[in-house]
Amino acid sequence: VLTATQLDILRLAAAGLSNQAIAGRRSTTTSAVEAHFTAINRVLEIEVGPDTNPRAIAVSRYLAAIGHLANETSILTEPD
Repeated sequence: VLTATQLDILRLAAAGLSNQAIAGRRSTTTSAVEAHFTAINRVLEIEVGPDTNPRAIAVSRYLAAIGHLANETSILTEPD
């Protein structure tokens, strides 16, 4: 289970903020934000490797969990 801080960091990342911008909004350091993302990856069991983008996977899972990706094809295709 993610902490309230981790959820807030994911919310800000989903809004498109960089680690530096997230740190500024939360009055913390970029290193602290990076540490939170490391913890988020661990909690969500996201594997980190050369062919993956753990931040994108975490944000994608966050958006799916709050219902923003319930019908992802609607954001990928134009209406008829």
